[in-house]
Amino acid sequence: MNKIIYLKQEVNIGDIINFQDLKLTLTQEIVDNNPNLFEVKKELLFTTEDGVDIYKGDRVWYVNYLYTLCGGNQVYDKRYNHNAFTWFSTKEAAEAWITANKPEKTLEDYENILLKDTTNLYSFNNVTIDLRFLWDVFKEKEPKLYWLKVLQLIADDLNGEWRRAKIRDSQAWFIGKQYESNLDDYNSIGAKKHNTVDYGLVYFKDRSSCEKAISLLGNNIKYIL
Repeated sequence: MNKIIYLKQEVNIGDIINFQDLKLTLTQEIVDNNPNLFEVKKELLFTTEDGVDIYKGDRVWYVNYLYTLCGGNQVYDKRYNHNAFTWFSTKEAAEAWITANKPEKTLEDYENILLKDTTNLYSFNNVTIDLRFLWDVFKEKEPKLYWLKVLQLIADDLNGEWRRAKIRDSQAWFIGKQYESNLDDYNSIGAKKHNTVDYGLVYFKDRSSCEKAISLLGNNIKYIL
């Protein structure tokens, strides 16, 4: 809540004050119409990673556990200072932090991210059910589903802010067979380009990102294609 200072004292909306020789109930309208008499101090919500104090209505950017840049949103209360994210006052500061801190991930790192994926937490009748442990089961029993999920995590990470167009008019890269061959032949797999994006495929923003995903997955690609 913002602090209101009147005659060097803190007052609140609804207080009875002496105002121009009258006793009045303080309203927001009185405060707004008399900025020379009332000093409004915004409530400090939190301080960003780049050292900037954030107040109600300020715009912020944040980086999630995948080192993906999000935001540009206005904040209105302290709930926005969620410790699952790293907050910044500008997009440029967030991008510089990602460049300086983002580690090179291994395939095992992406698999471990599944255990942090809170989209697998379901609440029903005030009871939270954690289904993240099922990924170990899926890896053995439903490997295609498991490795598709890992591939999507890799794509989300490597693509950054890039997203495929919602309409079928943009180029994007995906993993496919280079020629008709046995999928056990890892060398037959490569980065392929669609001039118009389609639904149901995991896309990458450029060839190098797609090829990096292929390298990370290795022979596990056979479970996907």
